Amino acid sequence: MKALVVGLVLSSVLVFGQNASDQNRTRTKTDIGTNVHYPDIDFYDSMTDYFRQSPRAVEAIAQKGISDQEIPAVLTIARKSSLSPNQVIDARKQGKTFEQIAQDAKVNLPGDGDFVTRANVRFLSEYHGRPEAEVRGMRAKGASFIEINQQYRRVGIKPRTEKPAAPGGR
Repeated sequence: MKALVVGLVLSSVLVFGQNASDQNRTRTKTDIGTNVHYPDIDFYDSMTDYFRQSPRAVEAIAQKGISDQEIPAVLTIARKSSLSPNQVIDARKQGKTFEQIAQDAKVNLPGDGDFVTRANVRFLSEYHGRPEAEVRGMRAKGASFIEINQQYRRVGIKPRTEKPAAPGGR
């Protein structure tokens, strides 16, 4: 009985602690779209749009221990192979690099750098309609992928997957 009570208390602490740490990622209507105060939310919005995933699916990948910059690598491998995102995550947790997982899945992504870098460069380039060399140049100057995404969103460049506003605001 004592073990059950201790287990319930620990579970409550973990759940409430998780909720408190996730407050930065809690979305509200005002957080959707270009919000320079929350560039990580904009990065998630861009990933959900580009990879055609629900916000919940992208957040679930992060909750499984995959860093924000690695999420495009998971989704790129899943998109270009028969693997699910969960299978990619499981392989990563078994100690494989994203490069090894991509090779095993026969996913070839040309470019410079490791697979995570190539996946992010491809994602940001295609999503924002910018040359890969431009994205790599911004990265070489020290910008994170989240910052690069935010910069493109701030200057008002509409991603190719977003439709322009209709005349008259409709």
